[in-house]
Amino acid sequence: MEQRNIQELLDRLTPGDVLILDAPSGFGKTLSLQKQKRERPDEILVLSYETLAREISGYLKKHRSAKHLTEDFASLLCRCKVLAIEDVDFLAGKTSTLAEICLLVNCISRRKTTAVVMTGIDIYDKMPYFVDYLERASYVKLG
Repeated sequence: MEQRNIQELLDRLTPGDVLILDAPSGFGKTLSLQKQKRERPDEILVLSYETLAREISGYLKKHRSAKHLTEDFASLLCRCKVLAIEDVDFLAGKTSTLAEICLLVNCISRRKTTAVVMTGIDIYDKMPYFVDYLERASYVKLG
């Protein structure tokens, strides 16, 4: 039942939407997105927060500046129609990394790539600043 509900939410997204999907661990968020990725492999990119944070860190080490970080990453990530970032709640307290991720999500949204940010905590209580950084975000709490 939960996977079907998530699938229905994903099916209603339009280009440029930002969805914060808040559901407990084991609810089926990742499984639903992985299923869609198998059906449309060139359209959906699923990244863990670890992968994205590592890529941002590597970029900053290489270029020694964040001046073009958001635009450079957005250019790469906008090749897909949907970008999903998993477990962003593990970055609680790392406001500079979260700010970079939010800038990136906002940038790809303006370029009409849909973003799904997945979390397993009540993000409004635990990380309200994260939600404030995002433009045009819809919030859905399941479970």
